[in-house]
Amino acid sequence: MNKTRQKELTRWLKQQSVISQRWLNISRLLGFMSGVLIVAQAWIMARILQHMIMENIPREALLLPFILLILVFVLRAWVVWLRERVGFHAGQHIRFEIRRQVLDRLQQAGPAWIQGKPAGSWATLVLEQIDDMHDYYARYLPQMALAVCVPLLIVAAIFPSNWAAALILLGTA
Repeated sequence: MNKTRQKELTRWLKQQSVISQRWLNISRLLGFMSGVLIVAQAWIMARILQHMIMENIPREALLLPFILLILVFVLRAWVVWLRERVGFHAGQHIRFEIRRQVLDRLQQAGPAWIQGKPAGSWATLVLEQIDDMHDYYARYLPQMALAVCVPLLIVAAIFPSNWAAALILLGTA
């Protein structure tokens, strides 16, 4: 496939995301929340390890941070699960609309035009090829936004503690 055609198809795929923009935005937000919770987990674990190893504080005195860590683990698991559900709903909605558009177009073209290809190729188009778009909308598009946001979140979390490390991470991101 040539580059021009590939760009056209990519643009068309992104335009179809407008169909379920609200669900995709919720998926992005949940992904960002998961990133925040990952940073929180790392921070809590670092604090626990610092208290236990560097400051020799007994484990019993760190009950609250351990409980907080468990709560963050559970909350993050719930957010990831919810993000998958929302992403699935977005992909399902977009696939339904694209399938409807294809069927409407085939109906407008009429039986004479449809007979130009075997019935199996039309079935493959309407069923399999449209279903193959699901992961693009449910996972890939929301992940594109997170690929930018989460590294910046990590840099922002590290910057107050060690600005040099934050700049190195920012430069290598």
